[in-house]
Amino acid sequence: MLDSFPNYTVGERVADGVLQVIGVIASIVAAAALVIFAFHHLPSLSFVSLAIYGVGLVAVFGCFKLHDGRGTIGGRRCFD
Repeated sequence: MLDSFPNYTVGERVADGVLQVIGVIASIVAAAALVIFAFHHLPSLSFVSLAIYGVGLVAVFGCFKLHDGRGTIGGRRCFD
């Protein structure tokens, strides 16, 4: 059976991790800005829906970082 996981260099793994962390931070900042804007300028129902969207946005980037950033434990890939 072919190995489905390519061997990346250390530099590639570091760059991937840095970009994922930037994505998580950017999603938190964007969600906070969206919720603050909605709180001040939109009706309450729109505020609630955008708050839920913001939580989902952060969850997507956070879960992706957890899934891809864990690497290996005991030689086995995590979350696969």
